[in-house]
Amino acid sequence: VAGADVVFLATPVLTLGPRGDVIVQFDACVGRVLDALDRLKLSENTLVILSSDNGPVVDDGYEDQAVEKLGDHKPAGPWRGGKYSNFEGGTRVPLLVRWPGRVGPGTSEALISQVDFIASFAALTGQALGQDDAPDSTNVLPALLGQSRTGRDHLVRLYGRGSGSRYRRSDNHGASGIAQAFGFWAHAGVAAL
Repeated sequence: VAGADVVFLATPVLTLGPRGDVIVQFDACVGRVLDALDRLKLSENTLVILSSDNGPVVDDGYEDQAVEKLGDHKPAGPWRGGKYSNFEGGTRVPLLVRWPGRVGPGTSEALISQVDFIASFAALTGQALGQDDAPDSTNVLPALLGQSRTGRDHLVRLYGRGSGSRYRRSDNHGASGIAQAFGFWAHAGVAAL
């Protein structure tokens, strides 16, 4: 943003190289946004959601020593895989929710997809969706607000494009299967804090 008051950290805090530095910088910037909302007394009227579009990517051709600098750090946590994979580490992404007075601290294993934001935000704002509007979106607002431990009952995740693409169906009980499909589909998000 031109003219924005942005402070870049002068020295890296981590030893994870440029990728780790980017995460530290992102964290600092998010902190500044949240501090500004608090300072301006807008927090209680502002729903903040942070998420990612895919799991972590470490070795994608850049010569930045990302693999070597990982050490014992596991960017996908306990899950295997990462970006471009059909494993949990590639499709399970962080989903952080902040709305003081409406959402308390905690974690959730509710199954949520980012496509669900459409139906959920429509419900939040009292808007009606037409029959053909966002047909794949499910209202998971109670899960987003921490009022329910249940989100959607299943999710189809598709990997790749065109014929021979694979999809994985997951449900709230951890059951999944892989089959053949055609086309393209978005991925899943997970936990609300």
